[in-house]
Amino acid sequence: RIAFISFVLGAVAAGVAEYLYTPQLTAIANSAFGNMTDKISFSLFNLSSPFLWLILIIIFITCAVASIQPLIRNILRSPINDIRSE
Repeated sequence: RIAFISFVLGAVAAGVAEYLYTPQLTAIANSAFGNMTDKISFSLFNLSSPFLWLILIIIFITCAVASIQPLIRNILRSPINDIRSE
């Protein structure tokens, strides 16, 4: 759930940044590169990008790897000691 929520929040934040800054960045890029046509647009975020799916896979792999150590520690813990301490 955490990985899904972080992905959705990141995508929403990137979409908001895309909406707010695309016109200014397009104007800056056009003036910097000397391109005077209005048909070219600068983009920060694209849902069809293969890098987006790569980032999603990396998020899920990181979550899975981070959960292995606590699982192993809990498996090796003695239930007798847990019952005694309560």
